[in-house]
Amino acid sequence: MANNCLRNLFCLMQKRFIKTSPAVSPPSPLPFTVQCLVNSCGFPMETALSVSQKIQLSEKKPQKPKSVVSFLKSQGFDDTQIVKLVEKQPGILRCEVDSNLKPKFEFLAKKGFTGAPLLYAVAGLRERALNSQLDPLFEYLRSLLGNNEDVVSAIMRYPLLLTVNVKVKLQSNVDLLINEGVPISGIRKLIILKPRVLIMSKNDTTISAVKTVKNMGLDVRGPMFMYAFRVVVSLSEETLKKKVDVFKSLGWTEEQILSAFKRYPSCFAASEDRIRNTVDFCVNTMKLKPEALIADPIILTLGIDTRLRPRNYVFKVLQSKNLIKLNTKIEWFLKLSEKNVMEKYILPHNDQIPNLLEMYSSSKVKKTNV
Repeated sequence: MANNCLRNLFCLMQKRFIKTSPAVSPPSPLPFTVQCLVNSCGFPMETALSVSQKIQLSEKKPQKPKSVVSFLKSQGFDDTQIVKLVEKQPGILRCEVDSNLKPKFEFLAKKGFTGAPLLYAVAGLRERALNSQLDPLFEYLRSLLGNNEDVVSAIMRYPLLLTVNVKVKLQSNVDLLINEGVPISGIRKLIILKPRVLIMSKNDTTISAVKTVKNMGLDVRGPMFMYAFRVVVSLSEETLKKKVDVFKSLGWTEEQILSAFKRYPSCFAASEDRIRNTVDFCVNTMKLKPEALIADPIILTLGIDTRLRPRNYVFKVLQSKNLIKLNTKIEWFLKLSEKNVMEKYILPHNDQIPNLLEMYSSSKVKKTNV
């Protein structure tokens, strides 16, 4: 009788276990792309899983990704650089080394590309034909800018130059500026420093910006014309008006606003809130007169937390200790390079003023409440 009870209890426990215990299925195999990236290319699992969401590698050509990674390593790039590249440009793993990557590496290296820019340039050009697209593109840019070094500089600042029809998008704007009397030297400088401006601007936008800057009284051959053009062409008419209105709300006249713009056009590049906050900090905290900002509008482009506040602190401390000339203007001190401030005004006086360096550094991270 006792044996039967035990047997029944055991059977009941088995049934309950079978009903309540989930079925354990064998682990499913990893997708081929993940296996390939981990086993053949040596990628971390986390990276492999992320990349596998963007690209699927072919099981028929399992050696191709490995050959791409091996080639990149042979060019001197380390694992970190390659992983970072593949995360951004996974399509490079499908490229043929001998017919695609290698000749483009050689071509770009001869043009002056080195290091990471070379790596990313090749990856971005994997679908561009070398002879029919890249070579003519470089020849056009070289004829426009004058040398390979400036072409490389422009492309490094705006890599999309390599992927758009540059001649179609650029030449018409170049012609418009030349017809307006802008010197080719100014146009070249703009393309080297800010190639996106002329690539993205429509012809009518370019014409309108030139007229606006001319109406402000800037000479097309003057040194500030292209700086002003670069700012105006990047802003809509509505945005430009908003910035003018901000300055007016701060008590500036139209003549003062125009004077500041002509001296340093980039003062209009900041957002309306930043303009308002910077002027407020300069006038109410630093006690600068509006006339000083109008005469030296570059101050309006300096960060409150990264430049104005810490420099103001050091200047006031040095001034209180008679360690800076009495007639020195803070506007001048604000514009000094970081190296000059450290070597001439902070390190030499750090013994006389304990913790000057620490206070200068810490004041850079304090947040403004303006």
